[in-house]
Amino acid sequence: MENLNSLFGNKTNYKKVFVCSSYSTTHNLYGDKQVISKLENDIRCKLLGNVNSFLSAPKSSEEIFFPCNNSLRYIGSFFHETLCDSKNECEDILDAKISRLEESDLVIVILDSPSDVSTFSELLYATFLNKEIIIFANPNYFRLDKNYKGWYTFVLCHELNENITFINDTKIDTITRYLKNYKSTKHYPETPFASKKDKKIIKSEEIKLFFSATFGLNHKKVTKENIITLLEKNIRTNFLDIKDFAFESQDLYIEKNLKYIGGFYYHMLDLNKFGTGLKDYEILAKSMTNHIDKADVVTIILDQYTGIGVVQELLYASYKKKKVFVLYYPEITNLEDKTSEYWFPILLAQRINPEHFTMQALANEKDIIKYINYEFLNDLK
Repeated sequence: MENLNSLFGNKTNYKKVFVCSSYSTTHNLYGDKQVISKLENDIRCKLLGNVNSFLSAPKSSEEIFFPCNNSLRYIGSFFHETLCDSKNECEDILDAKISRLEESDLVIVILDSPSDVSTFSELLYATFLNKEIIIFANPNYFRLDKNYKGWYTFVLCHELNENITFINDTKIDTITRYLKNYKSTKHYPETPFASKKDKKIIKSEEIKLFFSATFGLNHKKVTKENIITLLEKNIRTNFLDIKDFAFESQDLYIEKNLKYIGGFYYHMLDLNKFGTGLKDYEILAKSMTNHIDKADVVTIILDQYTGIGVVQELLYASYKKKKVFVLYYPEITNLEDKTSEYWFPILLAQRINPEHFTMQALANEKDIIKYINYEFLNDLK
């Protein structure tokens, strides 16, 4: 008689696995038949054997195991993340994903093309929770190299959580083989999610501001000789001289008590501060997060050109319990529409840091500039 565990998994000794990966279709399709036909090439279908395993969240009594390793139980994510009918579907999806990430023993992150900001947001949240994480990244798009996507996030995640394995390959054979032979690498217990110290800003004190917005440049074409010209239309030019944020500056003030401490395009890479033997991208990532650590206030601008790095800074600042201001365009992001761009990281950041989080929908860059110039300082009080 065949061992029942080989059919249904080991019920007494399994790992709960959450898989983060972009879907190969959009959420605005109608009807399961249409969705299923689009999801047949999804990486989850190849790992689990069929679309129905991850199409909809199962009932609590149902259990799904990986065919390649029946000691690994799949607990998410699901295309239809919730089974309830709610007025705010985005909040329900967020609740479901947070709950499953917190429940998981192992988080697998698959970064292929395309990979959206929600996948990176889930990776960061799992990092904050100190979960064991395996990242499978397509080397054509994601590498530990500052000329490729995701490097900033990978370095920060590893800095915060040593239980991360990075594999620069997303071929199904590689992933299946790794999971078949999987052995846990987690070597210390989970730590509390984050400090909840209340950080208040006193009006009379100097306020340190970190300003996070995309530079909107092709980094491979940027040089120290052409950077000033390339940044002429950057939103920061409305508050600072270009040279002041193109190259890291000291004692830079927007107002008499509002000190600008980042971001900068070119950072001073202080080897003495961070130690020797590090790659240049590691030093750069440490330098940027070091600025956020020092900040009292972090302002985030999410527009149509926003990169993964800005989303990371939003979540990292919320994790550090900074006073966070998020400015976004309503035609790009609708916090009640799961097909819009930045709803997931915004709601996740608010959930992480509710006491020090402010968000404002503004129609265009002109309104953002007006808001910062005339209302921002009053909102800090």
